[in-house]
Amino acid sequence: MKAVNLIPKESRRGPSEFSVGTVGPAHFVIGIGAILVVLVLLHVLASNTVNNRKATLAAVQTQVAQEQAVAARLQVYTNYVEAAQAREQQIREIADSRFAWQRSFDQLAHVIPATTSLISLGATTSGAAAVGSAATTSGAAAVGSAATPVFTLSGCADTRNQDGVATLIRHLSAMSGVSNVDFQSSTRTPGCGNSFALSIDFNPLTPVSSTTGTSTVETSGSGR
Repeated sequence: MKAVNLIPKESRRGPSEFSVGTVGPAHFVIGIGAILVVLVLLHVLASNTVNNRKATLAAVQTQVAQEQAVAARLQVYTNYVEAAQAREQQIREIADSRFAWQRSFDQLAHVIPATTSLISLGATTSGAAAVGSAATTSGAAAVGSAATPVFTLSGCADTRNQDGVATLIRHLSAMSGVSNVDFQSSTRTPGCGNSFALSIDFNPLTPVSSTTGTSTVETSGSGR
């Protein structure tokens, strides 16, 4: 049976009007609409990301402010610890800069031979003092300098030769902290044997940033 097309000829559309390659105004409108939708979605996503990051930044700033407030409250303890450590260091430096005078005098009394007697004894931390004169002792050195304790001795070694003075020098060198024994003179004199003059240099003291008072140390007369 043959099919009959009842649509008038003038109303019929050719196959080419419905081909895939044909683009009309409606297609442009749909494309522009799709692009606008994508742009709106991108804007929304970007806005959400910015808002999330702003919220995170605000939270971090709040936490930082809280931590700074805690640190400010604890700063007083930090200052106390630092001050205590500074005082401890200062005390250590002052203690290290002081010379053990009593121990050195005790050692000196033990090492002097029985045949030797002292006429004068001087002590200083600023250099060798004149034999038989007063000497100044200082508990601390000046700023940036290291004082060296020095003993100066004069006396008599009642021996027939110079062996008594040599023995005395050897004994003095064995004292704790002695760096050098300086021989100055030895003269044969009636009633004294060998009249000698010596000085004893000790190891330098540790310098500190402050000075202390001074005192005078001098002994004279005879005896060990």
